[in-house]
Amino acid sequence: MSLLQKIKSYKTLFCIITFIFSFFQLLNSQSLNEQWLDLINKGKEKYKINSYKSAIEFFNQASKLIPTDTTAYIYLLDCAYKANSPELVDKSLEDLKFLDYVTPDFYEIAIASARENEENYQKAIELVKEGKQIFPQSSKILFEEVKIYYQMDNMQKAIDKINTLIEKHKTNKIYHQFLIHIYIEEQNDFDKALQAIFRAQNYMPDMIEFKIQEADIYIRQKNFDKAKQRLEQLIQLNPQNPKLYYNLALIFFETGDYATSAEICKKALEYDPDYYDAIYNVGTFYYYEGLKYNAALSDMTVDQYTYNNQGRDFEMAAKTNFEEAKPYFEKAIELNPEDLDAYENLNTINVLLNNLYALLDADIPLTQKIAPDSVVNVGQPLLFVKNIWFEYPNGSNLNKGDIGKLHFTIENLGNITGYNLELVIIQPVIIPGISYPEIPTIDSLIPGETKNIQIPVNFQPNDASVTGIEKVEGAENKLRVYVKEMAGYNSDLVEFNINLSTDLYAGDESIDIADTEDIDYFSPVPKARNYLFILSIDNYKHWEPLHNAVNDAKTLKQVLLSKYLFKKENVFELYNSEATHENIRNELIKIKNEITPKDNLIIYYAGHGDYDPEFDEGAWVPVDAEKSDKSDYIGNSVLLEYLTKLKSFHTLLIADACFSGSLFIADNKLNYEPGNDKLQSKWAFSSGNIEYVSDGVVGEHSPFATFLIESLRENKRDKISTTDIIGYVNYKVKSVSDQSPVGKPLKLAGNEGGEFVFYSR
Repeated sequence: MSLLQKIKSYKTLFCIITFIFSFFQLLNSQSLNEQWLDLINKGKEKYKINSYKSAIEFFNQASKLIPTDTTAYIYLLDCAYKANSPELVDKSLEDLKFLDYVTPDFYEIAIASARENEENYQKAIELVKEGKQIFPQSSKILFEEVKIYYQMDNMQKAIDKINTLIEKHKTNKIYHQFLIHIYIEEQNDFDKALQAIFRAQNYMPDMIEFKIQEADIYIRQKNFDKAKQRLEQLIQLNPQNPKLYYNLALIFFETGDYATSAEICKKALEYDPDYYDAIYNVGTFYYYEGLKYNAALSDMTVDQYTYNNQGRDFEMAAKTNFEEAKPYFEKAIELNPEDLDAYENLNTINVLLNNLYALLDADIPLTQKIAPDSVVNVGQPLLFVKNIWFEYPNGSNLNKGDIGKLHFTIENLGNITGYNLELVIIQPVIIPGISYPEIPTIDSLIPGETKNIQIPVNFQPNDASVTGIEKVEGAENKLRVYVKEMAGYNSDLVEFNINLSTDLYAGDESIDIADTEDIDYFSPVPKARNYLFILSIDNYKHWEPLHNAVNDAKTLKQVLLSKYLFKKENVFELYNSEATHENIRNELIKIKNEITPKDNLIIYYAGHGDYDPEFDEGAWVPVDAEKSDKSDYIGNSVLLEYLTKLKSFHTLLIADACFSGSLFIADNKLNYEPGNDKLQSKWAFSSGNIEYVSDGVVGEHSPFATFLIESLRENKRDKISTTDIIGYVNYKVKSVSDQSPVGKPLKLAGNEGGEFVFYSR
């Protein structure tokens, strides 16, 4: 019997049963319809606010009240997919088939559920075959088939299928873009990507996106001349399109011509004064131009700085560009008060400008003197700074929180006494956190006299004055010193480099730049990579089974991959039997070998936890660990030791396990501050304190995972901070259970008061 014959026979039986049911409900039909409509409307209200699980309850009741109506089943199918309930998706589709009401849209949802929520690709392929039997020409079902092979990493099959779709639907922009994406992002084949772009241009000659994407390929190939040529041609055809000027400006930025970038980007603002990315990037381009001169001040020797006043010229050029940049970042903040990068750049510009103003106001000596062997008759003080060296309190570097000492001698080799001598220390480029709490003064220095000087140099920990201020890329930690005399007989200028701790600027030292919305995946400044390590166990060998841990973890992974800046290639996963102590350690070693100090790491553990009151230590329980032998547990001390070996910029440990609150050592609570994600951090977030926590209702999520996933999935902003998530989840979990989630920084090296921020795609 064929599939259609089976469906018809089942449908006949179903109709008989529903007829009998409807007969007995006939006298009460008016009341029944009103009840049904009330349930449907309540479900729709929940559906509108994305509360899909609540909506399911109302639509489910409606379907039982009038089993022959398709409306409730249609909503149930969609809600079940969005609430990650595969079994209900299957049931709703079967119900609609019994009612002889199926469409390609319904199969599209069911296939997507199997593909995304279950990652059951064989089931998804079977649904595609079934759907193609009924709707052989459905592009929606055929496109889902493409996505299945893409998700299975069978790129050649995905390419073959999407090419077939393109030939049938030549002007479908999404199909062309999908093929181009595969060539660029998955296969790194720019030549084939160009061929695909040229084909799209041939079918859709008026579609400007593909012409801009052509320029993007040239940029990726470092063929900037072709990229410029293509965009300049487009500007001639569309002279009032601000986005074309914007993208052309980004190309000049790539070639290092920041001044031209700024001028071209300002053309975009002539046609769209509120074009946010253009406003932000005009500021960025001037910022880079100023940094170029500012860094050159550090590269100069004292002789180069003082020769022919060129140091002053560079200071003026840097100041002019920073002053040009400043109002654009102020405008960006006015338009988007939550843009932390704009705040950071503006803060840095203000600090750099204040330093430049101080340099330009200082009476810095512009000539070099050669020290005579003895006192000479010159009719003035002749001051020299000699024997300069730095005393480090610990080893050969100055660490945060340390106070070192700058040592040098001052000698007067003139034949006149110098009075009211002032010691001046300047920084060609500002070094965040460096200060001089006590600078001594010298009343007088007679001819031939030498004085030894010590100046404390404080490398202060992070506070409000340095938060969000980054070291200028490539600049040395250079200090310059001279002695200023009352009558203007200043000493020469000398300099030295101070060695700061090597891990101080482990983050990205480049300046953030707004990406274009017109060229997919184009980013002039590379971003840090976000790594995700998932450990999740339901089926233990020697412990009671859990029911939701694996589902919790896979749902969280799906949300992070689809909505935030996480990529599949940076996800490490161990489920059930894979999650042995040895495998966990080996996986951490793999991460350690891949991750860099610029990257971020989230570790998510869902499984059993244990607590040893004698040693006041909690532990994670691997899949094969025995209750009577704790040697195979992963104790907190071991876990924290692992974390110290992972040199990530941000580390966020999320543990949904009993007694996971015993991880925390420090009892400090922090609130999110702008720029916190620019400071290193080591955090943990646990589902409870030193207590048992709930695994939740079978087939759903644990209370902790429910609201963790909800906070990320329902976030409508372009980013959400760790502290925002902790606050939301803590409140929600406490409202439905007795457990108390805990989220705090860990007392580990590398924690400088920052926190991880989840940035949306």
